Amino acid sequence: LAGFCREVTLLTALGSDEEEIKFIKSKARPNLHIENLVLNDRPTIRKVRYVEPNYLTKMFEIQYMDDRPLSSEAEQQFGARLEEEIAKHDFVMVNDFGHGLLTEKLRDYLSGSRKFLALNTQAKSANHGYNNVTNYRHADYIAIDEPELRLASKSKFGHIEALSTDIRRQLAANTLLVSRGGNGSAILTSNGYLESPALATRIVDRIGAGDALFAITSPCAFRGAAPEVLGFIGNCVGGLAVEIVCNREPIKPVALFKFIQTLLK
Repeated sequence: LAGFCREVTLLTALGSDEEEIKFIKSKARPNLHIENLVLNDRPTIRKVRYVEPNYLTKMFEIQYMDDRPLSSEAEQQFGARLEEEIAKHDFVMVNDFGHGLLTEKLRDYLSGSRKFLALNTQAKSANHGYNNVTNYRHADYIAIDEPELRLASKSKFGHIEALSTDIRRQLAANTLLVSRGGNGSAILTSNGYLESPALATRIVDRIGAGDALFAITSPCAFRGAAPEVLGFIGNCVGGLAVEIVCNREPIKPVALFKFIQTLLK
């Protein structure tokens, strides 16, 4: 996101280990400001994946985290920081992994914010499907994958368009994008339903592709990009992201622009 926006603030919470905090902040671009709450009662979340080296296939994963909701004191502190930062920025992106940082009270506050809200909620093995997009009351732009849509809708076999319509209506969202891996993506707006094909040419690692898609399509949605443009850009970003091992490198503007030029020639 920082490669495509003039200024970005990341508001998060980390453990009290100063070396970990220093390491994390060393990875930030100059225009990315990391504002973190320090939690003394839990570690910084760390996920260690063990992979088969030849094809990078994940064999198993060990996760170090304490995903209990924040204490009342920490919730109040984080809420105050959130309110302060929202006032300074054009729009808000919420990447909710369901690991305890965003409590019900904070989610309600974000849902009622007057700023444009882009929302991504992830349902993973670490949160057992409890972290659904329906935990929020409103978002202007929603980007989730197909399993997350089905979990939120409690429908294993329903049609994507019908499920998207229900979730979009429930959260009063302007735009809902559903990423579908090799099947591309589906976008629902007030103008109708649109499907966009996948554009990946070489798959190395799928981890982080959805995060990259959400990051770069959010400012596009904020600027009012047409659904077909949003789908195209999102699938271009996804196509580039699956060529990168995990999140080792971000999607950079030059690489994205070259990819788009190549496709359009």
